[in-house]
Amino acid sequence: IKPENLLVSKADGDMLVKLADFGDAMLVTSPCRGAHGECGTHEYRAPEVISGMEHGSAVDIWALGVLMFEMMNGYTPFSWQGRGVRDAHRNTLLQELVFPDDDEDED
Repeated sequence: IKPENLLVSKADGDMLVKLADFGDAMLVTSPCRGAHGECGTHEYRAPEVISGMEHGSAVDIWALGVLMFEMMNGYTPFSWQGRGVRDAHRNTLLQELVFPDDDEDED
């Protein structure tokens, strides 16, 4: 889940958000089986995916959290632009998450 996969439309005066691009989608038949291996866009990958651990639908909740953070702040929570994939993954695994100060917007 990332901004590029959200489609916004208007129907009967209501805004609708639709999820698109299920290129890495899979059917999860059991909550404990999950998937194994790399998938998804680096900025939105959950630690389980980065670490190569078995994972399930919780990684989608992680990606949604990253997306919501980006929508509220204008950037993803774990800075990695201009760096390689290894640095991006290291930041996601090790960097402390810092939320912007609410007082910054009140100037």
